[in-house]
Amino acid sequence: FYQVLSAGFKGDNPLKIMSVAAKASVAGITDMENSVKALTTTMNVFNLTSQDSDSISDTLFRSVELGVFRYKDLADALGIAGQTAQNVGVEFEELMASMVTVSKTTGGARVAATQLRSIYTALKR
Repeated sequence: FYQVLSAGFKGDNPLKIMSVAAKASVAGITDMENSVKALTTTMNVFNLTSQDSDSISDTLFRSVELGVFRYKDLADALGIAGQTAQNVGVEFEELMASMVTVSKTTGGARVAATQLRSIYTALKR
């Protein structure tokens, strides 16, 4: 619960976020820490709310299912490319589709996120 509050979601229904994260941790075969991290990072970067948490969680789960990475890897990598993607107008779902596609050739979320960040940075110039 502390992790949700410290991510800035004090008034934005933190219990809903925790509930969605708990379901995601079971479905994604991960722990609550990584589930909350992936969810709150996405919500912060893309200016989303607890009302979006079910949809975000579904997209994260589907990305793990289709990509070449685990939930923990994705949670760690979201911070690498997320903000740069949002700055150039890339939507969350588009970022996840890109992560899935690039991970299939790079073999992981961190490398995919780093490459995508480079692309988005070049687009911003």
